[in-house]
Amino acid sequence: MAVTKKQLGENRNLLAQVEETRRREAYAFETATEVYTLGSRAVDEALVILEEIWAGEASFVQLTRHVNGMFKTACKIRKAHYMTNVMSALAQLASKDIQGDEAILERVKNMLTNFREKIEGEFQAAAAAEAAAIDAYNAEKARLEAAIEHLSTQRDQLK
Repeated sequence: MAVTKKQLGENRNLLAQVEETRRREAYAFETATEVYTLGSRAVDEALVILEEIWAGEASFVQLTRHVNGMFKTACKIRKAHYMTNVMSALAQLASKDIQGDEAILERVKNMLTNFREKIEGEFQAAAAAEAAAIDAYNAEKARLEAAIEHLSTQRDQLK
C-alpha cells in the first residue's frame, strides 16, 4: 500500500508539472500571436502608405513616421533585426525624390513584404508547435489521469 501511495503522489506531481508546462506554452503562443498581429498590421499599414506615395497622395515623412513606429514595435517584440534593411533603405531615400523613383519604392515594398513573410513564417511555425504541444499534453494528461485512477482503485481495494 505504501508503494501505491508513493506512485499515486508521483503521478499527481507529474500531472501538475505537465499542466504547468502547458500553461507556459499557451502563454508563449499567445505572445507569438500578438507579435504576429502587431507586425503584420504595421506592415500592411506601411504598404498602404507606400502605395499612396506611389500615387502622389502621401509623403515620405508619413512613411518614415510609420516605419519608425514599426521599428519601435519591432524592438518591443524583439524583431528589430528584421527592420535593419528597411531602416537603411529609408535613410538612403531621405535625400531623394522618392515619388518619381519607382525602383526605390519597389525596393522598400519588397523589404516590407519580406519582413511580413518572416514574421508570418515564424507565426506558422509557432502555430504548428502549439498544435503539437496541445496533442502531446492531451495524450500525457490522459495517460497520467488513467494511471492515477488505476492507482486510486488499487489503493481503495487494499484498504
